[in-house]
Amino acid sequence: MIDTVLFDLDGTLVDTNELIIDTVDHVFKTHLKQHQLEREDYIKFIGPTLRESFLNYAKSEAEIDYLIKAYKEKNLELHDHYVKAFEGASLLLSELKKEGYQLAIVSSKMNHMVRRGLAVTNLISFFDVIIGSDDVIKHKPDKEPILKALSFFKEVKKAIYVGDHPNDIMAAKNANIMSCGMNYSLHKEALLKANADFYIDSLIQLKEVLQHV
Repeated sequence: MIDTVLFDLDGTLVDTNELIIDTVDHVFKTHLKQHQLEREDYIKFIGPTLRESFLNYAKSEAEIDYLIKAYKEKNLELHDHYVKAFEGASLLLSELKKEGYQLAIVSSKMNHMVRRGLAVTNLISFFDVIIGSDDVIKHKPDKEPILKALSFFKEVKKAIYVGDHPNDIMAAKNANIMSCGMNYSLHKEALLKANADFYIDSLIQLKEVLQHV
């Protein structure tokens, strides 16, 4: 029986898609004008770390650092206006908490920004553990972020990781836990190819998954 549920944040519990897309658009139009990107290219920034994403466009580590700094400054400026919880997030988390599930966030975003997003959407009180990109050395799809989150619990009988990106599913597989993909993902085609154990159309449907595993 599953007793521990881990969630990705962006694109899973919290809708930051347009925030990320508009922030990336600003960075490219301001600092990378030589690149002509489409919306589909911006969507690829949702999921991986910023360093991994800008590696495809920067000429040096110093330039990557500069672009990340520019991204973070603009993202912080826009953040609170854009961020909102997906429908059913608060209800689901409230019910899981009441039923005694151990809850954690495992994100590729910096820990303080994960906490800010959760605070803005009034979801932060539901979580026992929050793991951000600066809490680990290796990032999803590596198993390290998930294993680190699990290590904070005294006992884990069975766990599942819920996410919207193929890296989330691969990280769960690498950590030898179950996985659940969100069908409203902007990466749906790649997400389906990752072969999660379950796929759901809405967050509240996770209750059905947990009841039958």
